[in-house]
Amino acid sequence: MLKIKYYISKFIFIIILVIGIITILSLASCIKKNDTNWKTYQNLELRYEIQHPSSWYLKDYTSSCRSKKKCLENLYIENMEEKVIVAGGGPITENGSFFNIVILDDYHFSSIEEMIKNGHFSSNPKIANRIKQERLKGVRMMEIGGAERIVRKGVGWADGGVEFIHRGRLYKIHYMSGSKEQFNKDLDTYRKMLKSFKLFD
Repeated sequence: MLKIKYYISKFIFIIILVIGIITILSLASCIKKNDTNWKTYQNLELRYEIQHPSSWYLKDYTSSCRSKKKCLENLYIENMEEKVIVAGGGPITENGSFFNIVILDDYHFSSIEEMIKNGHFSSNPKIANRIKQERLKGVRMMEIGGAERIVRKGVGWADGGVEFIHRGRLYKIHYMSGSKEQFNKDLDTYRKMLKSFKLFD
């Protein structure tokens, strides 16, 4: 009788173990499948990378950007689901939804906060002070690119993202949409993309 109970308990244990293994493998398969829906963009020259949905379209405007002083990068990653294709210009956005990375060189400020405090926003002192105070309200510490940084967060549904200074370069990472509905729809994706942004120090 004891032997029967022993074999029954052993059999039940094996069944539970098999079910557990199958569950783990199934979850791993789902995770792997999800990862394949994202791509990694790397810029080895500027030493950064970012992940994005594979259906989102990359547009590099760096060549036109470099005609302006200090500009090193101007990359757009746009939502393909709300697109129409036009000849010559590639996809364009109907509702508007994109993630933009701009990198500007030759900044001598130690932080975005210092840059705002020393910035020239208007010849009118009252207007200049009001703009500074509004921008300083968005300054906070955040983990960006694998480190805690002083950043200025975008405000409102039409403009999210951050700006910060790292080693003499101003990084402007923004995400915008043409409608509040579209912004809310893509917000989780925006946040995941921002979290994936990494600098190779």
